[in-house]
Amino acid sequence: MVYEKKNLSREIKIEFIDCIDPKGLWVAMTRFEVTLPDGTQKSIRPTFRKAFIDDYFEIPGDDNLRVNRSKILREREDLLKRWGVARVEECITKNVWEEEPEITNNDLGWAKKLEEGSLELSSEQIDEKTYIYTPERKIGFLLGE
Repeated sequence: MVYEKKNLSREIKIEFIDCIDPKGLWVAMTRFEVTLPDGTQKSIRPTFRKAFIDDYFEIPGDDNLRVNRSKILREREDLLKRWGVARVEECITKNVWEEEPEITNNDLGWAKKLEEGSLELSSEQIDEKTYIYTPERKIGFLLGE
């Protein structure tokens, strides 16, 4: 798909940096750089709670839990990225710039809808790491509502 640049003065660029395991309270963290229409840049790092990952992927509570979790995170990085973009979009829509918004068990519903395709991102993906959020394209769905 070729992205047509329409009204760049109103568009917000969301660039995926990476997905890491910070080895702390969270099991994973996606990192994004957001460039606003005026050129201002913000870093947003949506974080995934261990309970969310364990419950979403129904990881058994056995001795291999950490291995299973790490394997899933590697294999499903694209899904984590989409969930991260959704959380970044929520920050943009609500104009609340948390540096590390959490994704918890309260988010299991919208996460499943996003994976199944019944909920779409408001941003258009223009390459492997770059999304463009356009206010006019906003679906009107705020996560957690």
